[in-house]
Amino acid sequence: MKKTILAFLFVYCKVLSQLPETELFIANIEIKNNLVKIKTVEKISSHKGYNNQPCFVNNDDEIFFTSDIESDRKTHICSYNIHSKKTKRLSITNTSEYSAAIIPNQKEFSVVMVEE
Repeated sequence: MKKTILAFLFVYCKVLSQLPETELFIANIEIKNNLVKIKTVEKISSHKGYNNQPCFVNNDDEIFFTSDIESDRKTHICSYNIHSKKTKRLSITNTSEYSAAIIPNQKEFSVVMVEE
């Protein structure tokens, strides 16, 4: 009985420790007479997996977001350009990064890093 419970707890914790699969979308909206109308919707995350914590930057021309885009089991900061519709990885580290935010000078960004 003890071995069964321990195995169940291990599997349960393993499942809870995985990041959820999420996708990011951007939409054009129209607000008229207090009504919101969604005009167009576009998926901006390019892979199946964790894509979350979007942040509009550079006069709303880009979106920074957290993604597990690589197969290294870590999250990284990516940028999606609204005009070119291209995504690129911005951070290249050995740790996971989350919550990108532009710092006041508008030239660099900060992240929350998870040390192992």
